[in-house]
Amino acid sequence: IESHFKERMPYNIEIRMRRKSGDYIWVQTKGQASWDRNGNPIRMAGAISDITVRKQAEEALTENDRKYQEMFNHAQVGLARTRTSDGKVLEANERLAEIYGYDSREEMLAEVKPDEHWTDPAARERIIAEDLKIGGVHDREVQHTRKDGAIIWVRLFTTYYPDRDYLE
Repeated sequence: IESHFKERMPYNIEIRMRRKSGDYIWVQTKGQASWDRNGNPIRMAGAISDITVRKQAEEALTENDRKYQEMFNHAQVGLARTRTSDGKVLEANERLAEIYGYDSREEMLAEVKPDEHWTDPAARERIIAEDLKIGGVHDREVQHTRKDGAIIWVRLFTTYYPDRDYLE
């Protein structure tokens, strides 16, 4: 509110308040002061809205995101998100980096180039063309190469998200 009086811009604040009953709620308060000719505030008009439900939903979403990241990062299988259009790895977990011979997921994300781990890069295009018609790659075994060039077999199972241009 202090900066509102200084800058004379409408304010919009979210705060946690305690009711008489002892419960806490979240409110959003918006308003604007009116000033006299000398620049002194003479009245304020505004509104207060209960935003508790929205705040609870935001907290639940944040907690779900945290749980998802925890499961993704600690899975005992390699997990990745790749861009459908060019195969770029957008996200990967530590286990996938280990499978492909990288020291960390960060190293893998920084160094891997689209199609570089496919022993037959054209196979990716064929698989995508066939399997995206049914929503993803379902239980395909293909040969890939590790960072050191060693050939490995991997099993792919993915879901296609066409509106986001990626596979998971």
